[in-house]
Amino acid sequence: MSSRAPWSLPLVLTLAACGGSDGGPTAAAANRAPAVTITQSPSGGAIVGVTTLTFSATATDPDGDAVTCTWDLGDGTPRTGTSVARSYAATGAFPANVTCTDGRGGSATAGSTVQARTLDGAWLPLQNGAPGDRAQITQDGATLNGYADNSCCRHTFSGQLAHPRAATFQFRLAGCKKNDTPMTGTVSADLNRIDLAGTNCNVAGATFAFVRQ
Repeated sequence: MSSRAPWSLPLVLTLAACGGSDGGPTAAAANRAPAVTITQSPSGGAIVGVTTLTFSATATDPDGDAVTCTWDLGDGTPRTGTSVARSYAATGAFPANVTCTDGRGGSATAGSTVQARTLDGAWLPLQNGAPGDRAQITQDGATLNGYADNSCCRHTFSGQLAHPRAATFQFRLAGCKKNDTPMTGTVSADLNRIDLAGTNCNVAGATFAFVRQ
């Protein structure tokens, strides 16, 4: 009696690929950091004790995540939100930095530097466009006092500042019969020029200016 060889069947295995189109698990998309830009109003420098600057952040996140913004304005007091404000009690260069985070490890930072100054010091006076000899301004809070010299005489003045950089001067102009001559104007954004207009000895359209020395 002969023996028979055992049956042998091939074993075929089919392995489904993970994460494919068959509905298997997929890797999570990598988090993308937000982007942020800042604006300042008004632009330019701040007069100490007078100007309040407002900073605004525009933050976007490519993944649609909620974004939280924190500010460093150089005074040791963190601020949160998309819009913050600061006034300045001392002269100096101060940061205006914002960091916005998406809560998943992504962040973006933007910043600038603010110059805060007083109007104290030496200036060149310009009367109706003609330069005088010298001028001196003293600032105490929002109040100004000083003088302007030209070849013939000395003009004295007092003044008031208002946010953001408005100026109102009361001159005692030598040679004018009027005791006080009011002139109004503004301080430039770089805080290096004051332009005023008003009436000089009852002549309309007079101008007076100061250029920082």
